[in-house]
Order: sequence, then structure tokens, then C-alpha cells
Amino acid sequence: MEDAFSIDGRGTVVTGVWCDEEQRLLVGAMVEAIRPDGTSFETSLTGVDLFTKCFGTSRNIGLLLGEVREKSEVPRGTEVRLIEVASE
Repeated sequence: MEDAFSIDGRGTVVTGVWCDEEQRLLVGAMVEAIRPDGTSFETSLTGVDLFTKCFGTSRNIGLLLGEVREKSEVPRGTEVRLIEVASE
């Protein structure tokens, strides 16, 4: 993840590039956040926004982690992995 923003009463939005085109991210999915120091935690997604840049194939993403209250909990370089797909 590249950046994080705390939203009072909602949680923390993390932004970055989603690399796994095969997996669909849905609200309610469980993810694992792995910090650069190797520590990790699990949380659920309470919001997902996906943006495609006009040039190239990178897909920028914003994930709302409702259980994360402070942006300091997800420092730059944190990797987010899908561990349980939400039902549609």
C-alpha cells in the first residue's frame, strides 16, 4: 500500500495498486495486512474502490478497513492479501 487515511467513525482507507487480476475484492472479504516489519493482522473490507489509469494496465485501489482506527497501523509498504472471498 502506498498511503493511508483515517476517517472518523468509518475506519482507515489504504491506497495502492492491486496486482491480482484473478481475485475479486468485495465488501465483507477477509484480508491479511502484512506490515514491512513482518507483523500482520486480519481484517474485513468495508469498502472497495477500483480505478484504472488511462495509460497502462495498473489498477489503483482504495480499501476501507473498518476495524483499523489509526493510519499508523498500516504503514507505507504494507501488503494486503485476500484470504477469504465474500459471498456475492
